[in-house]
Amino acid sequence: MILILLLPKFLDVQNFGYWQLFLFYVGYVGIFHFGLIDGIYLRYGGIQINQINTRNIESQFGIMIFTQILISSTFLFFIFEFMESDSNRLFVLYLVAASIPIINSVSFFTYILQTANMIKEYSKSVIFEKVILMLLILILVFIGNSNFLFYIASFFVSKIFNLLYLIYIYKQKIRIKSIKHINNYILSKEILNNIKVGITLLFSNLSGLLIIGSSRYFIDKKWGIETFGIISFSLVFISFLLMFINQISLVLFPALRRVAEEDAKKIFVKLKETLSLVLLSSIFLYIPFYSLVNSWLPQYKNGLPFLLMLLPIVIYDGKMNLIYSTYLKVYRREKILFIINFFTSIVNIVFAYLFSFVYPNITLLILSLSMTVILKSLIADVYLDIMLNINMMKRNLYELIILISILYLFYTGMTFKIIIIAMCLFIFYFVLNKRNLIINYMR
Repeated sequence: MILILLLPKFLDVQNFGYWQLFLFYVGYVGIFHFGLIDGIYLRYGGIQINQINTRNIESQFGIMIFTQILISSTFLFFIFEFMESDSNRLFVLYLVAASIPIINSVSFFTYILQTANMIKEYSKSVIFEKVILMLLILILVFIGNSNFLFYIASFFVSKIFNLLYLIYIYKQKIRIKSIKHINNYILSKEILNNIKVGITLLFSNLSGLLIIGSSRYFIDKKWGIETFGIISFSLVFISFLLMFINQISLVLFPALRRVAEEDAKKIFVKLKETLSLVLLSSIFLYIPFYSLVNSWLPQYKNGLPFLLMLLPIVIYDGKMNLIYSTYLKVYRREKILFIINFFTSIVNIVFAYLFSFVYPNITLLILSLSMTVILKSLIADVYLDIMLNINMMKRNLYELIILISILYLFYTGMTFKIIIIAMCLFIFYFVLNKRNLIINYMR
């Protein structure tokens, strides 16, 4: 949260926009491991440490890193030879291409930790990386450096240190306890099986990223880097709220792989009830954030109405990431997850293009983005309700009505009276669901 409020203060809107553009493109480099990491995660999720074949893992990592360096070099050559753009955008593309081996190596070892249910070690690595990044950025702010390239360099340094830390953890806690023999035939078969299983989840995740990504891409192309930076600032706040949900989902997947189907069904209902209340209450964090932006970052206050329109993403993407995606992976319905993500990404691309170039209107573009995320979540919800023989559609409708009502109130003005009315609506929703929540937790 410190960086969310600090960086936009000391970087001008343009430099902050390029920083966000780099982070935006970096979010897609995971496609270049071709599903290998996702396949390992899906096939071995919940495995005990002493069951891990480290020779297998290390051989797969070696082959992966070789392909990543080759792909990175190819992109660097292509950008250098054929791309024409302003120098800042070219620098961003160079650095994104150079980041491919590093980022996918970090992803490989973090997924190994998650696969072995070593969540404590994984969390430490995340904190370690964030602390290094924060310290480097604080140094840059202290010396008055406002060039986005130095902040990207800090990103690289934090990733490299995290990679070294992850390798150390792997050697200390996994390698010494595991099986170490594999022949080349088995290795080739393992890699192909992991890619075969993981490619669907990879494209599913990519389609999910494209929902928000396509809107951001068209905003950059149509309205420029400064508007892109302002909208990205709102999305950084959304990502901050979702970050905690994503961390919980890492624990949930291996845990659910070990429970009986009937117990998984009961957990599903409890999670939906609880998460709906928690995520809806998080909307009220907009109130202090609104005050902070107006007093600390007035150059971004024009983005506050867009943040309001984007807040439904917190609720519906939060439930999608923690509950629906996790359950679809547990029940090995990766193809269903891919279809849902692919369909909704196409819907959003169509609307994003329409409201960027055919009928340019950034407000409608942002609204269509939120509606697409809601649609994705509801489709997954209905599918799982049918699969698990549960009916919670009425509660979903009540939640959506209360959410729209609260956001509309905030949009009309952030007065004390409006805030009280919004809180009363939330209390009404809580009372409405309290009985069901108590009954589910007493079962």
